[in-house]
Amino acid sequence: MTPQLQHAQALIELIHPDPSATALIEITSMPSKHRALKNYFFYANLAAEHAVEETLKGYGVYVGLNPRSQMSAFERDVPYVVTLGLDLQPERTPLEEVAKRLGIGGILPTATAWSGGGQHMYFKLCEPAEPFAAKLIWERLCKFTGSDPVFNVNRIFRIPGTLNWKSHPPRWAYLVDWHPERVYAIEEIDRALDRLGAAPGRPEAAGIPVEEDLSADWDGLQRRLPESVYYAIQTGERNPLSEKQVTRSEADWLVVCGLVRAGATDQMIAYVYSSCPIGLLKYREAGARYLMRTIESARRATAAPIEHAPVGRSRDIRRRNTGSERDRYQGRRG
Repeated sequence: MTPQLQHAQALIELIHPDPSATALIEITSMPSKHRALKNYFFYANLAAEHAVEETLKGYGVYVGLNPRSQMSAFERDVPYVVTLGLDLQPERTPLEEVAKRLGIGGILPTATAWSGGGQHMYFKLCEPAEPFAAKLIWERLCKFTGSDPVFNVNRIFRIPGTLNWKSHPPRWAYLVDWHPERVYAIEEIDRALDRLGAAPGRPEAAGIPVEEDLSADWDGLQRRLPESVYYAIQTGERNPLSEKQVTRSEADWLVVCGLVRAGATDQMIAYVYSSCPIGLLKYREAGARYLMRTIESARRATAAPIEHAPVGRSRDIRRRNTGSERDRYQGRRG
């Protein structure tokens, strides 16, 4: 067994100890400029082999942290939560301080991995948790540690033993710490966050009602999206939209502009933000009025060059007067 396969299989077996027809392992491959390819497995070893094969084709490869009840990737298809994850960016989060505070709280991660650009932490639950209850506590954990907002229960994480092709040059993701004996009840994590002084969880703001299932229309629309916009929608990450970090509002503005240019209706945009990880960036917190303002602004601006986007407001963005749309907002290649 190669080291790459060892790392991939170890993590998948940890977070999916009992896969079955109603607890499937989801592996997502992201080829450049194409829609995500999803495959489902009953066996961790086969899922790991598939992941390593896919990354050697130049694909980013991810695993669903929690099982799927059917071959579908929505939050409603997650029957229960067995793993919480954190996605920490070293350029804005002091990793050693995060580990120290988690240690004080008695909730050190079960496993830690380097993703090729950041650090992933995994917290294994000793008993399956109800998705909605787990999500509220997971959100508290993300906000307390400064993690990206990765608390959607259908979240996917890059698999150790695969390549991060977004890096230049590409970098391997790999496990760096391994303690399978560390398992927690979801209530134990909640109590630890209380002791550490973490802010209480907040209920989601009311969103825009979506009156019908638009999944079939979404399948066609996503093929017309720029790669960076599609990636942000599927992962909820801001990084691919700029060489520097943009704010949550700026990322949403650019994503909505991409959807508008691709021909999305207001209902389709609401559907995307309600059912995809991008909704966790700010929409679930800010609500319907925020998204409608963003849509209205994007529709007014889509006739203007992309350089008119309000990216210059971010504190850590340098104003640039040159460069193509791809160079400026997706990042340099090669």
